[in-house]
Amino acid sequence: PVVTIVVEGGKDTITNIYYDLRDNIPVVIIDGSGRVADFFKRWLLYTKEFDEASKYPQYPYEIGEIDKATPVTAFSPTTDDTNSSKAGTHTYFEVQLDASRNTLKGIFEKYDERLRKDLDLLISHDDDSSKRRKISQTSNNNSKDAKSNKFDAILRQVMYCLQPAVRSGIAVFNLNSDDNLSETIFRTVCKSRQKYFERKESDENDAIEIRQRKYKPQPTIHVKQHHTDSRQHVNRRDQNAQRSQLLQLAMDWNCIDVAKELILQNSLDNILNKEEAFFNALTGDLPAFVYEFLKLGIDPTKIFFENDAFSMSKNRYKKFFQRLYSNKAVTSDATQLSAFIESDDVVGKHICTTDELNDVLAILVGDYMHKLYFNSNDDEIKYRQLWGLIEHNKEQNQMTAQNPEQQEKPSKERVFDTIMRDLFIWAILMNHTEMAQVFLSHMKYRICAALIATKILKQYFQKAPYGDLRDNYEKNAQYFEEYAISCIKQCEKNDSDQACEIVLQRIELYGNVTCLQVAADAQDKFFIATPCCVQAMSNMWYNNIHPKQSNKRNELAMAIGLFSLGLLAPFFVNYRDPPKIKDNVDPERSLQPYGIHYSDPYPIAFPRYIKYLPLNNYMHRIKNFHQALRMKYCYHCLIYCFFLLLFSYVLLFDFQPPTSSIPCIHWTEILTIILVSIMLIEEIHYPGQYNIIWEV
Repeated sequence: PVVTIVVEGGKDTITNIYYDLRDNIPVVIIDGSGRVADFFKRWLLYTKEFDEASKYPQYPYEIGEIDKATPVTAFSPTTDDTNSSKAGTHTYFEVQLDASRNTLKGIFEKYDERLRKDLDLLISHDDDSSKRRKISQTSNNNSKDAKSNKFDAILRQVMYCLQPAVRSGIAVFNLNSDDNLSETIFRTVCKSRQKYFERKESDENDAIEIRQRKYKPQPTIHVKQHHTDSRQHVNRRDQNAQRSQLLQLAMDWNCIDVAKELILQNSLDNILNKEEAFFNALTGDLPAFVYEFLKLGIDPTKIFFENDAFSMSKNRYKKFFQRLYSNKAVTSDATQLSAFIESDDVVGKHICTTDELNDVLAILVGDYMHKLYFNSNDDEIKYRQLWGLIEHNKEQNQMTAQNPEQQEKPSKERVFDTIMRDLFIWAILMNHTEMAQVFLSHMKYRICAALIATKILKQYFQKAPYGDLRDNYEKNAQYFEEYAISCIKQCEKNDSDQACEIVLQRIELYGNVTCLQVAADAQDKFFIATPCCVQAMSNMWYNNIHPKQSNKRNELAMAIGLFSLGLLAPFFVNYRDPPKIKDNVDPERSLQPYGIHYSDPYPIAFPRYIKYLPLNNYMHRIKNFHQALRMKYCYHCLIYCFFLLLFSYVLLFDFQPPTSSIPCIHWTEILTIILVSIMLIEEIHYPGQYNIIWEV
């Protein structure tokens, strides 16, 4: 599109504005730049009543157009050629036009005197300047008639520009305002194109109506309606194509307000190839456009997982990697992503497969987070079954083994949650934090997502080479931490117990990590210091023992239970409230038996080991006492202190080689060897488990 921008200007500028508006080229006036620009700004305000287009015709009046004529006179001319072989009768009409009834003059009649004075003052300044530049002048140039004719011509051009049907093509931009010049220009372009299509459609309707009047016989109503519908369909298609082009221009100029008002208009039905527009908004880092697309109902799952690719395809993320993880985006200077890619490629680092992206996340977040990306639904299920992340249903597994095609498909809600998670992580990895905030508002488990963002951004902060980029990473990491804190505080206001469960819940969507786990790894101290997290850690520390054990009486009770090896703990230690039994029916477990389940009262008294209830409760209390983390810690400390004392005693007092009188080593030395062996086995216990799983 072409736009004319007027800065200051003289009388030739008025002529240029006139011809541009005639050619449907919008004009932007820079208010405050002086002369012609300020002149048009003033007169747009003086003639503000013309802005109400409904009171005036939508067609512009030409400069010489006249709105009044005298009555028509008809006559037949006479001819002296009586010998002519062709004889005919012709009737001529004579119309007398009143030049004083110029249409534009009629519209500006009450402004005529003032407009002339203001325009004369503007033009006289230009004439004086031109006279000083001329060496000689002729009498013709100084004639009053010629000067008057030029003035009238310029006056008519000004009237043409200010008339109701044309003035909408003029926009005013004030240099002292906070408005964006790009938005002003783009708004003018959109209105100009809209006006163009309105005039085009009206002209076509008039031309068709005139043409239909000549038809004999006249077409029927159904035929007329068919032509009208066909014409409207063609016009609508052209307008939609124009809207799509303007939308792309709006994204290039980042003019979201104008796009919402004049292009989108609360609907994506008028946009051709809206999926490509969404891709452009993503790769162009345009969060406002992405938010508007999502609000208007665009579905990312249909864009990235076409034809049910999420559950049926063997390479579900093919389009995702091609469009969003291009080599140019991965190696961009705006992100530190390339610093965390382990690659032997000489050409450059890239992310093209799910394994490569999983490896990057393992480095950035931590290896405690399970894989997030899989090539197919079958691969995801096998991985989760291998790690025990989903329950094994024998009957279902047998049916699946017999009929692999009957594999359960993910629900639409799960697919949507997955793609929003993927887009959020992509935005964080590419350092598009404002866009990540848009995706965060459409996600579940926002607290965990925000904490993962802080972890990644803090990793970027350590790799950033210069100050501004480092400050940006630090600022964004702080924002996401504050966002997580605000969310958990709001949850705590509604239900403090459930808020404690939220920070300890293993979230499958993010690799079975917990909020507290990510916050501790990311060193989000302010999040961990929230009352909710403090209470959750206290609950973990005591498990099924009542968490309020701070007074001296309770501390003494815990010590008695510790030194009695838990046998006296049921009589002195306070436990959580037992489950309530209704209608003599044992309650069901509300949480899974593995992991942290302190908030589930079921394991305090159930399942029943024996029928005698008091003895059953006694056995459960002993078990819960020993399962508390505090008791385990105390036992570890006592055993370690005993080992140090025993080891010191053996080395200092009783470390002697066997003799003929004493053929074997002392029992204290045997006990020391046993304790050292047990500690060694405990150290290699966890690495051994992981090696077995990887071999499987």
